[in-house]
Amino acid sequence: MRFGLRYFILSLLLVSVPAFSHARFRMHEKTKEGKIVFTSNTPPRNDSTGLKKGPCGDVARTATPTVFKPGQEVDVQWEETINHPGFYSIHFSKEKDADFTVLLEKYEDTLNDSLMYGKTHTYSAKVKMPNIECDGCTLQLVQHMTEDPQNPKLYYSCSDIKLVADKPSTDKPPVVVPPEVPEPEKPAQDKVKPAKPTDVKVKQND
Repeated sequence: MRFGLRYFILSLLLVSVPAFSHARFRMHEKTKEGKIVFTSNTPPRNDSTGLKKGPCGDVARTATPTVFKPGQEVDVQWEETINHPGFYSIHFSKEKDADFTVLLEKYEDTLNDSLMYGKTHTYSAKVKMPNIECDGCTLQLVQHMTEDPQNPKLYYSCSDIKLVADKPSTDKPPVVVPPEVPEPEKPAQDKVKPAKPTDVKVKQND
C-alpha cells in the first residue's frame, strides 16, 4: 500500500512539474565537456518557458540586443520543452514592445514525441526583417496550444534586436597623382652659320 501511495505521489509530481515549461527562443546547450554554447542568434530575454502574459511576460528589455540589417533574412530558432499540439507565430515590434506585426503567421508543431529528461523539440524558420532601422525593436515568439481550440492557451518569449543599415563611408578617396612623363627630346639640328657675303667686283665693259 505504501508503495502504491508513493507511486501515485510521484506520478502527480511528474505530471505537475511540466506545466510550467513550454516554448522559448533557443538559448544554449551544453557540450560533452560541459561548456555552455549559445546556439541561437536570437536569444530570449530570460530562460523561462512559462510566460503566459503578453507581449513578453513582463520581462524587461536587456542591454545586449542582437544587431541585424534592415531587410535581412534571419534564421530564427526556438525550442519546445513540453510537447503540446498547436502552432507557433513570430512577430515584430519597432519599439516599446508595442504594435507587433506578423513576420511568420503559422508554423505547425510537427514534433509530437514525448519529452523527458531535458530533451527538447527544436524548430527553426527563416523570417525577413522589416526594411527599417530601429534601436529598440523586439522579436516575439508565440506558442498557440490547441488542446482546446475554442480557448487556446498562449505562451510568449521575446528577443531583443536592433536593425542598423550600413553607413556610406565618409572617407575621401585618396588623390592619385599621375607620374610625370618627360617630354620627348627634339631631334638635334646642325646649326649652319650663313656665309658672309664677299666683295665681288664686277667688271664692266666700256
